[in-house]
Amino acid sequence: NPHIDHPYVLMDQVYPGPILSLQTIWVLQDLTLENGATTAVPKSHLNCAWPDSSFSREAQPILAPAGSIIFMHGAIWHGTMANQSSQERSNLLITFIPPWIQPLSKVDKNLVGTASSSILKELLGHNNIRFLRKRLKEKQGVQYSKVEKP
Repeated sequence: NPHIDHPYVLMDQVYPGPILSLQTIWVLQDLTLENGATTAVPKSHLNCAWPDSSFSREAQPILAPAGSIIFMHGAIWHGTMANQSSQERSNLLITFIPPWIQPLSKVDKNLVGTASSSILKELLGHNNIRFLRKRLKEKQGVQYSKVEKP
């Protein structure tokens, strides 16, 4: 199951520029060889490519005790080992992406509507384009014209 993460997974060719996603694994239960640790190929994000057959030879397990946080570039080749234990293994995955990249899962619009401030609404993904344009204008003096729908 080797893969790369969003948004790289949507690209025909992996973008070699600045990082577009940072994946974190919040280890809730020890990651061990027995319970199916995450595996990764070190520095594979520098390949700017999808995982290939070399993954099985080069992947290394990431072993970590509960309470650890693992940080990975979104384009690093990674997967998980089979869980050989009799226990389920759970971890919390959180991906950080710039505001102009649409998340894979959207926040419920009802939740956004109950937000008490415009800043909180922006953080929950309400009108990311407006938020980005505002920030760019503040930082760089960039001007945008409104595009009319056909």
